[in-house]
Order: sequence, then structure tokens, then C-alpha cells
Amino acid sequence: SNVQYDLGISYLYGFGVEKNESNAQDLLEKAADAGNYDAMLELGKRLVDYDNEFQLDFEKGHNLLLKVAEKGNLDAAYELYRYYKYHDDNLEKAVYWAEKCVENGASTFLRKNVADFYYNDGNVKDFKKTIKYYEEILDDESEFSHSQVMLPLAVCYIKLGQEVEKYSRIMSLLDQARQFSENEDDYYNKPRKGEILYWKAYMTEKGPEGTKNLEVAYQLYLQSAEEGYEKAGLEAQKFKKTLFGWKKMI
Repeated sequence: SNVQYDLGISYLYGFGVEKNESNAQDLLEKAADAGNYDAMLELGKRLVDYDNEFQLDFEKGHNLLLKVAEKGNLDAAYELYRYYKYHDDNLEKAVYWAEKCVENGASTFLRKNVADFYYNDGNVKDFKKTIKYYEEILDDESEFSHSQVMLPLAVCYIKLGQEVEKYSRIMSLLDQARQFSENEDDYYNKPRKGEILYWKAYMTEKGPEGTKNLEVAYQLYLQSAEEGYEKAGLEAQKFKKTLFGWKKMI
């Protein structure tokens, strides 16, 4: 089965032979039938993925992934999380396998994907878990995608009503995210510059006593709106300068 698996991978990626996904599928199926777990994983995830030339078989693919995941394989657990989230629309099982990923030492890449799931999915939003996983990602000094975590992590703290308690942490995260957004080569954060400025404005308006400055907040909302963040424009319209200083109309 190992030889069939190795040859199947060679056909799958074109290693030393002409790439041929039909041959790859046939060889991986034989290796999987013979009990090769690597083959089960490679075959399983492709049988449930439209973005390849394998003949799809969702039931077989799911069963193969489940068999490998139950042996503790994190990649298979992640594929099951994606399967239940995007194909089977079963959030309960998606959450179960997401947790299996992070409980058993998932890579930073998998951990970030699971954290993003809790951050973005309205049906299972969990900002506390998101914070836990994002902070763990930032603890990984070798991770190159820290910039992708700064803004959503700051927003999580704000959504939990921790503007005062975590003020310094939030502002530090937003400042770092803003620095990344100024980098012409940062294709992830540059489009989010408006959102970053919006939350900077929000914190300047809502932060602890001694840090609030409505005039600065107003200017930041305007800058955010200029960057295309529409919500900031609506906030800016509520500000008014009077003889006694800046006011905000609720």
C-alpha cells in the first residue's frame, strides 16, 4: 500500500511523472483499501472537494476522513470541520471537530482558521474562545500572519465590553494593525485600513477618562469614511462643535 500511495502522490502532483489525477485517484483508492491512512486522508479530502478532477463521492470521502480523524489525525479533523461547515451544514459537528483541532495541538494555521470560525460565524460566535486562540497565535514568535490577528482580536475585546479594562491592549493591537495597513505590500490589512481607523476613533471616543478626545475621534471617523468604511461616516455626522467644545448627538 505504501508503494501505491507514493505513486499516487507522484501522479497527483506530477512528481517525476506527468500529472494525472485519474491515475492518482485509482492508486490512492487501492492504497486506502489496503489500510494506508495517508492515502485515506488524501483521498477523503478530495472526494468531498469540488476543486479537483477526482470523481466526487461525499459519503465515501466523509467516512475515510472520519476513520483517520478518529485516530487523532489533526488534518483529518480539520477537513471534517470544513466538511460539516460548508457541505453538510451541521454546525454542531463542525464545532466538535474544530475543538478537536485546537485541543490536540493544531498548527497555527489550523488554529487561526478555527478562531476565524468563532469570530465570523453568526450562529456560533464566541469572542472569548476567539481571544484565547488569537492570543495563542500571537505567542508563536515564528508565525508570519500575526498581522491578520491584530484587528479581529481588538474587536473581540471591544465586543465583550472591555474598552476600559483592556484599553492599552486594544490600542496597541489597533496601532500595530494600522502600521501593517500602511504597508503597500500588505494585501490583507490594506483594504481594512478604514475599519482599523473606525475602531481607533471608537476607542478615542469611548475609552477611559483621560483618554477621551471627541475632536480626535471625529477626525478619525472622517479618515475612516474617506477610506470607504461607511459606518464611520454615519458616526461622524453625529458630531458637532459648539462654543463649549465638541458634542456628539446620540
